[in-house]
Amino acid sequence: AYVNKPEDELQIRSLPMRIGYHQQQWRGNCVAIGLSSGFLEPLESTGIYLTEMANWALADLLPRYIAGQSEQPRYNHIMQHHYENIVDFLKLHYCLSERRDSAFWRDNTDPASIPETLAANLAQWQDSIPSIYDFDRATQCFSATNYQFILYGMGWRGHTNPETTSDYATKIQTELATRRDRLKQFVLRDTVSNQVFFQALSKS
Repeated sequence: AYVNKPEDELQIRSLPMRIGYHQQQWRGNCVAIGLSSGFLEPLESTGIYLTEMANWALADLLPRYIAGQSEQPRYNHIMQHHYENIVDFLKLHYCLSERRDSAFWRDNTDPASIPETLAANLAQWQDSIPSIYDFDRATQCFSATNYQFILYGMGWRGHTNPETTSDYATKIQTELATRRDRLKQFVLRDTVSNQVFFQALSKS
């Protein structure tokens, strides 16, 4: 859908992925953990984290369940929060892009595609930097520091009023720009372009 060519003209290797998660991961006496509970794109490789969070929650809740309490709704709510926290952070990588050169980027930067929780935070961060108090759980995969690195690393255009830009935010932006430039030079030192690589590969 995003390459502007008929599918039968493409030479592709399809990797089918069912994206999403189960709303009820604990039903009755059965609990879905790991890939059986859900899968999100591998951008941040959160599968091990989600498995650990499931095990931690069960370690606390199973004794209550064995004692006769109904802990399934609590567990399902906990895991839903973990998944939604990751969904917001994944979306952040795409929705901040300034690219509009293809349908893929136009779709993924469309404000209508941004989850409500992420949209609310982005509005808040127009005049402030991400804070730990913007996140309401003690245990979650991505919090303020993670968002700061992605926001300012991608050139976040919040803080349009210089008077509202804190010295801390300016310092973060400067440090990230320096790190980004150093990393770019390090990578490019021994790296060839994709075009050169694939041209050489096609001749081999």
